Amino acid sequence: MSLRLQAKLLTVIEDKEVARLGSTKRVRLQVRIMAATNQDMADLIEKKKFRHDLFFRLSTISLVIPPLKERPEDIIPLIQHFLGRLNTRYQSNKSFEPKVFQALSYYSFPGNVRELSNIIEQAYMVSKGDTISVE
Repeated sequence: MSLRLQAKLLTVIEDKEVARLGSTKRVRLQVRIMAATNQDMADLIEKKKFRHDLFFRLSTISLVIPPLKERPEDIIPLIQHFLGRLNTRYQSNKSFEPKVFQALSYYSFPGNVRELSNIIEQAYMVSKGDTISVE
């Protein structure tokens, strides 16, 4: 997000109002803003790529979620979640061989949860039966 846009967002958050495009009439807002990033915010602030004041305005409540490689206990529940969504979407009842869970538990997932989701979807789509195997 550009510094110019950050300044505008900060103004909206502080004033709790905006003017619609092409209008001078101000409209009151009742909103809550949730922001997420995978960037090192301290580094961005230090490099003057993110406004310090906007960061503190947005970070009233911070929740830091470690990368998936630091949460191996979450891998199997996430696999089951993604598989359940795919089974619902495609009205099927596919399952994974236990070896799949074991193999994925040892992988570091540099792409984090998105990578795991993509792997599960790819395996699901190319599988030829109701049981998805490591092969």
